[in-house]
Amino acid sequence: MRRLLGITLVFVAVGCLAQAAPAPPASPASPALTAPAFSTGNRQIQFSSTDSGIVPTSVSPAFECMTDSTHSNQSWHSSDGGEMHWSVSIAGNGCSVDLRAEGVITFTHDGFGLAAIERGGYFEISDRTPQSTRRLEAKPGSAGVEYKYSVDGTAHDFDAAGRAWLASFLLGLERRSGYAAEVRVASLLEQGGPNAVLNEISKLRGDYVRGRYYSRLFDSAKLDPATVRRVLEQAKADINSDYELPRVLPALSDRYELADETSRLAFLQTTDKLKSDYERARVLLQLLKRPNLSPATLNAALQATARLKSDYERARVLINLPARFLDDANLDTYLDAVAGIHSDYERGRTYIALLENHKLEDRTLVKLLGSVGSMRSDYELARVLVAVAARYKLEGEVRNAYLRAADQIRSDYERQRALANVVHRTTV
Repeated sequence: MRRLLGITLVFVAVGCLAQAAPAPPASPASPALTAPAFSTGNRQIQFSSTDSGIVPTSVSPAFECMTDSTHSNQSWHSSDGGEMHWSVSIAGNGCSVDLRAEGVITFTHDGFGLAAIERGGYFEISDRTPQSTRRLEAKPGSAGVEYKYSVDGTAHDFDAAGRAWLASFLLGLERRSGYAAEVRVASLLEQGGPNAVLNEISKLRGDYVRGRYYSRLFDSAKLDPATVRRVLEQAKADINSDYELPRVLPALSDRYELADETSRLAFLQTTDKLKSDYERARVLLQLLKRPNLSPATLNAALQATARLKSDYERARVLINLPARFLDDANLDTYLDAVAGIHSDYERGRTYIALLENHKLEDRTLVKLLGSVGSMRSDYELARVLVAVAARYKLEGEVRNAYLRAADQIRSDYERQRALANVVHRTTV
């Protein structure tokens, strides 16, 4: 069970009875249900092909009253026998909402009304503030869905005002749970394109719901470069979860080239918001797979890598950086990032990966040798020096830098192992 943004999803499997009960007497035929036009991954929720005809402009009073810090609980229970239950409780600031439902619930296509309820099922909601309490009970009837609606304990006809309140309640519920994300994103795209979806995302409550909307947006629409930049800026501002933001960033970079520098730099700036070095490294590697990165973007990526505190994650990014991206203009930045690794093991394997995959100019090689001299591990220092000697002729300033680094080795065995290559490589 995972707690996501204050909403708990619980799936409970209940075993079937050992013996099937006798078949019940045939029941009277129930009215035909509206055929579902869309089915979500949750079997209990369906959507019809007919809209409610109501477009709520705000959430219901209790949702309006509550803040992001409210206590929330949502649970789904399903049994092997086909029974399905749905419950929601959210409270805060002296206000609360509750939902109890059983059986398949079919909403209108826009998600703002009820189209049908499975025979034997029901749908009950309440909306409480210090000023008023509204309650709705809905169940299947002979002519469709039947309603019992009350305000402050007094029965009311479920008229246009009641339906408008139901629509505003369902909008508030959607903005906190994302139960209708698939149909809502599709509807918003039809009404106003990707920007309409992004406008709605800014009104959602919780990173889990925002993540669902971003995912549906990426799956359902082709974004232009300006909209991609808006997604990056908005996701950076809106999403705080180290689980959801790393889902959004790779999903975006998998679909779009981030061809312009503004988009790539925005991507890097958004990556910096991640608290987890593992997630930051993973997203950086996604970007570094791109062909034809500009010097400015690559330099920004190397600087972002240098801000990783984890030695392992920093080494992982640097080792996996394609050699074709490194040149004299950014090798200094690369070596500075390596020098900041505290673990001699991680630092040593990063140097060796660089030596194996890139031909260094003498100036850069001298800088590398000057940097390795500060390594504390005699074994790792000697291992890097041996790797240098195996690939380069040790002459001039390179030879002098090599000898200075070897002189830092305290172990006679490791120092001799490194120095044994000097004469050999000088005469190659």
